[in-house]
Amino acid sequence: MLVLVVAILLGGLAVYIVNAYFSGMERRNQRIAEELNLTAVVVASTTLNYGDAISADRLKIVQWPSSSVPAGAFTDIRAVLSGTGGPRVALRTIEPGVPLLPAMLSGPGGRAVISATLPADKRAVAIRVNEASGVGGFVFPGDSVDVLLTRQPATSGATQAEQITDTIVENVRVIATDQNANDASKDPQVSKTVTLEVDPVQAQKIALGGQIGQLSLALRNVANRDPAETKTVTVADLGSGGYPFYTAPSAMRAPVYRAGPRVAAPPRPAGPSVIVGKGLSVSKVEVSRD
Repeated sequence: MLVLVVAILLGGLAVYIVNAYFSGMERRNQRIAEELNLTAVVVASTTLNYGDAISADRLKIVQWPSSSVPAGAFTDIRAVLSGTGGPRVALRTIEPGVPLLPAMLSGPGGRAVISATLPADKRAVAIRVNEASGVGGFVFPGDSVDVLLTRQPATSGATQAEQITDTIVENVRVIATDQNANDASKDPQVSKTVTLEVDPVQAQKIALGGQIGQLSLALRNVANRDPAETKTVTVADLGSGGYPFYTAPSAMRAPVYRAGPRVAAPPRPAGPSVIVGKGLSVSKVEVSRD
């Protein structure tokens, strides 16, 4: 009994010392964080790929400068793991040390689908592309693009209108190329469809444009979000090389020389003639050979 009592006392003492140690460390860290104005932030401890389930062993807490904490960042691992229905999944690649944000994760029990990443006021619309209209396969999820429409306006007369090109949508985010929504993709890939994040009106423009003409993408600089000055481009803006012969303006056509009205030549004499002058009168007299 004496040995058992001593063991219990020693065990309790060990637990007390360990708790005191960790409590002291926690108070020390909290005091340092307050002095340095730091905030606890949940970050990824390992690389989280698109579609990976979020678990406690893949997260950790780090002290982050309070002035630099991203809006919406999680400050408690339990807040990331809470919720019924199953674990959250990553909606994009998250590198180690990157703070977790709600936009990077699905809801509890969610899936890695495009609808989970769309803002409430946005829509996803897909357009057909090829090697040229898809910028040679260099359009990736996460890029920003403009959408161009090339069409031939309808005319009421017999003359066929020239083709024109307009920018119908500017600065929209690419959600996916074909069925790839991973914004960590790096290798160029020629796709058949590109899915864009647009508002409802832009979705209508793209749907109509795909029916009346050919849609093309123009890749934007990643840091350029400003609207550009655009205009309707016609064949005339291509210069002289853009005109077919039958539509070239008169100033560019080759000169055409047309003959004037014919003047009747004077009748030729039937036989020899001589010029006879009488005073101021001059006449031509035919001479008979007989």
